[in-house]
Amino acid sequence: MPQALRVAIAQSSIIPGGRLRVVLGITEVLNRMGIVPDLLTSALSIHTDDITTAYGQQPRARYRILPRVPGLAHEFATIFFNLILNRYASTYDLLISTNNSMVFLPHALPVINYIFYSRKARIMARQPDLHRPEVELPKWSTGRITRGILRLIYCFEQPHPNHRIICMTEFTRKALQQVYKIPPGSPTLYPPVDTTRFTGTPRMRSHDIVTVGRFSPEKRQKEQIEVASRLPALQFHLVGFSGEGQYLEACRNLVTELNAQNVHLYPNASFDVVRALLQSSRVFFHTLVNEPFGLTTAQAIAAGCLPIVHDSGGQREIVTDQDLRYTTLETAVDKLRQAQEWNDAKVRARVDTLQQHVTTNFDESVFLKGMHTLLSDYIASP
Repeated sequence: MPQALRVAIAQSSIIPGGRLRVVLGITEVLNRMGIVPDLLTSALSIHTDDITTAYGQQPRARYRILPRVPGLAHEFATIFFNLILNRYASTYDLLISTNNSMVFLPHALPVINYIFYSRKARIMARQPDLHRPEVELPKWSTGRITRGILRLIYCFEQPHPNHRIICMTEFTRKALQQVYKIPPGSPTLYPPVDTTRFTGTPRMRSHDIVTVGRFSPEKRQKEQIEVASRLPALQFHLVGFSGEGQYLEACRNLVTELNAQNVHLYPNASFDVVRALLQSSRVFFHTLVNEPFGLTTAQAIAAGCLPIVHDSGGQREIVTDQDLRYTTLETAVDKLRQAQEWNDAKVRARVDTLQQHVTTNFDESVFLKGMHTLLSDYIASP
């Protein structure tokens, strides 16, 4: 019997979220091809036993913890991780990177880069924060100096001939084209959405509004609370990982300050609670600006919610109905209020159309099939 290819999936930090969902999807495809990959990471913040509970699957993989420098800033930790990968390159036949950075990746073996949103594109952009474009760095701040150093590191970096690029969305592709010479034929493969875990039996829905996202400034829960304070007759359920504890506390303080008694916070809610809220609420509200995709939006649609999302990024590729996208908080308030005035038949018709779109383009089966086709260029089927 020929020896199975030695394959590794590299992700500097493995945390709950959409990126882990992609890693699990790639692992499942490799398992079906008879390969048990190594998962290379410097930080594993979710217990492997919890993956089954959170994602409904347990991958067959070996976790390999690579060295790291404690306290190193995220951008530099990513670069260091890529450098460290060169020490392990000779032990593998194929490397799959989901790290969003191609700088200093090994050249000695084939590398597949699944790009959510390029680190180089973030660093070379005029705005220092993709998701908070209104924020400016002070002229002589540490952040501005760090950004200058990173631009020097990334300035001349281009994909190596051994490296292949997979774009997560068309929004991802456009950002890549601004900083790289993208090889012809680089495919777009949307991330897997586990639609069946969120689809439930038809039920009576409240007029409540639900949001899902880690509590952090970029997710803009404070803006959600401000919107909720202007719609006191509607109940808002804000769900997500506690993330940055200080920001969660700031959200609690803002609820008190605005006397927003219609706002309910659910830090670190269980999957069952999240699914129940999505299956019982009328509207899913998403405020992240320039979201590269929007996994929770697709899940919410699968659960039967009508989405109201920011008109930017990959959200446009999920919520194709422009009437359901907003640009300012004022228009968000108007659209949330308008969605409550629609009769059930009108809401159902729009949700049905979006659900068909999500199933056709983003269902897990579509990702698995597409990834299998791509990997077949490197791995012979058993």
